[in-house]
Amino acid sequence: MAAEKLRAAHQADPSQSRYHWWQAGRALRQFDPGSFLWTLPKAVRTALTDPLARKRLFLMGHQATILYLAIFWSLLVVAYLCRYWRYLCHDLSSLLFRDPEHRLRLWIAWILPIGFLLLRPGWIGMLALLSIPLCLQARGRARWPLLTVWIIMILLTFPKWTHLRRAIPPIDPNSETTLLVRATELPPDSETCAEFRRRLAVARDPARQSRLKLALAIQTARNGQYTESNSLFKEILTGNPDHIAARVGLANNIYYVGRFDVALREYEIASGLAPEQGEIPYNMAQAYFKKLFLPEGGDALKLARSLGFDPPTWEDTDGRANGFSPVVFLGFTHDEIEASAAWEADLYQPMIHLAAWRHWLGCPPVPLFAVLLVSLVLALGLVYGWSNQRDPRNCQNCGWTICQDCCSIHEDTWLCHKCGETAARSKSEMVMVTLLKNRSRNQGLARVQRLSLLGRFVPGAGHIAIGSLYAGLIRIVLLTTGLFLALFGWIFDLSDHWIVPGLILAEETSHALWWPFPNAAWPGWTGSSVVLGLLLVVLVYILALFDSSHIRQQLPKRLHATSQEHERMPKAATRKLA
Repeated sequence: MAAEKLRAAHQADPSQSRYHWWQAGRALRQFDPGSFLWTLPKAVRTALTDPLARKRLFLMGHQATILYLAIFWSLLVVAYLCRYWRYLCHDLSSLLFRDPEHRLRLWIAWILPIGFLLLRPGWIGMLALLSIPLCLQARGRARWPLLTVWIIMILLTFPKWTHLRRAIPPIDPNSETTLLVRATELPPDSETCAEFRRRLAVARDPARQSRLKLALAIQTARNGQYTESNSLFKEILTGNPDHIAARVGLANNIYYVGRFDVALREYEIASGLAPEQGEIPYNMAQAYFKKLFLPEGGDALKLARSLGFDPPTWEDTDGRANGFSPVVFLGFTHDEIEASAAWEADLYQPMIHLAAWRHWLGCPPVPLFAVLLVSLVLALGLVYGWSNQRDPRNCQNCGWTICQDCCSIHEDTWLCHKCGETAARSKSEMVMVTLLKNRSRNQGLARVQRLSLLGRFVPGAGHIAIGSLYAGLIRIVLLTTGLFLALFGWIFDLSDHWIVPGLILAEETSHALWWPFPNAAWPGWTGSSVVLGLLLVVLVYILALFDSSHIRQQLPKRLHATSQEHERMPKAATRKLA
């Protein structure tokens, strides 16, 4: 039954993208990949030809991109925190406690996220604030993934983005842009006509007046009020003689009153102005058929089809009752829709299509764009203004975290406090080498265990810690994609352009502050996107289990060998050694 009604809807209005999106969403929920892959191209194609659906699709893509980057940035920050946690603890310890040895206090780095949370910057703002010390700690190419996602998020939240602001009016069902487009497609309505007359009375912009007159003229023509409609079409043509839609509308009115020769002359003028419009020869064919000029009508109909115009199934019973075949009124051009959206864009607050995300993205009154930009400038200023960016950060014997103030330099070698004491107290070279080697082995074994655990906890973090940046980023991207697919089936409803996360009401969300996403769109655990996303997440963590051996192989051979011995040692001896 649903399939039959869907086919009937397609036949009645094949250009309506919502039908295709509903079918794609249904296939996605029912785990029917064949139907989904077959329907999705049609849905995208019809949405791109529909001036309103194209804008909504653009906004949905914008929201999906923000969500994907938020997940990726969160995982990247966690991975970098795991990688640079000891450095953060070291620097904060030296800054707060003025300890000359700069002993590690692993709890102290919690001051950063707790302190930032008190500022209530929102989740994205929190990631930006946490990225400041991480960007300062990272060296070389390790900074670029963090800076790249940071800059992209700034661009996505830029409030003056022209295309984004112009896409907002079409998602409002009460906006003038939506009303104009729907007036050229829907049957006549007295309330719609009254609304256009009211708006036209206060309109001062000539371009806006022309748009309102065209919509009102089409509505009154479909209602049989040809005198008023002709007057409006002629007013448009007085200001712009090359206005195709007004010329065709006037010709249609002349056709409906039975003056076929005059109508054909108007169609000829319109065809000369827009030879690529298949609707014009189709209308000419109807006039030829009324005059019983069958060859000319057949040729005009073939030309219309060759230009790509396929007439829809008509429901104009009034036209048939009057003995006339229905003709096509041209709607607004892309430029006219853009002009209407540009005129209305300033009436809406920036980023209003993310209104439901305002607490999640950033707490007002500070705009998220300002938070991200100021934090990025601060991070870059600290990076390029810090004098010891090129100094070693690890003891060159055991790998312990050091800095220029707490290190011991022995024969041009940077050593930690304990290794420096060992080197200073050793009376012979052989004793010093042995002691330093033992300490290096102990610290190396502990580092191997940390990296193995780290790679299993956050896939990719272990690779980033050993310097395999690209391998780590690939795993983070795979994990991000899996989580995004699982959330996509929950958050985005392809069958309805209005149900998107940033537009829903607070009472329709799981939680207005912590999880501002719609409950109604949840497809269940058997939804194809949810299953595919969770399966990808499981595969990434399975891959992480096998990454431990790879991480060990990337470490120095002396640590790799001792780590194998370490695994064969009894647990008690292992704890004693560590």
